[in-house]
Amino acid sequence: PADAAARPADAARRTDATARTADAPLSVIFFGLFTPLQGTPVIGEAIRILHRRGAPVRFTLVGSGQDAETVHELVDGLDTVSWTDWVRGAELPALVAEHDVSLGIFATTPKALRVIPNKVYQGAAAGTAVVTSDTAPQRRVLHEAAILVPPGDPVALADALERLADDGGRLRHHRALTADLADAAFTPASVVRPILARLRTP
Repeated sequence: PADAAARPADAARRTDATARTADAPLSVIFFGLFTPLQGTPVIGEAIRILHRRGAPVRFTLVGSGQDAETVHELVDGLDTVSWTDWVRGAELPALVAEHDVSLGIFATTPKALRVIPNKVYQGAAAGTAVVTSDTAPQRRVLHEAAILVPPGDPVALADALERLADDGGRLRHHRALTADLADAAFTPASVVRPILARLRTP
């Protein structure tokens, strides 16, 4: 499995100099353990939809696990997908930062609706746009920085990615928002600051 799924990605944020050119396909990455919580079959269905549409979107999938076989059945043979079962933790930040978009989770399970996956923090820290499910916890933390789609809806996910592929300005806008959010709220100092302030309050 992708053992890097719990590692921070803030060490390798991609610069504008290496950003996507106008004629390049949108590059999208998902990494994880393919658990039911992550809703990876939704991602697989969205990939198939975009492939049928001929949308300029390419996917990198990293990891393996419970739902991986289902996703393989959906995407194997598509020339818009590359899949790696394992990436070293030290190598994941740079790999994420090479992409335009990172994906969060899309399941409809009770747990999926109440968690904020670590991968959305990692994607933001890497300077990618983040697309994930529209749940109360993620909406509260990510605000307007992320692109939120209904849980369990592959068509909505495909539509959101196709809009990013077609609108470079929208992509740059969301990448800037997530990077700014990561700088403001996801660094060690920003996490510790309110705790210290509380401890210092008489």
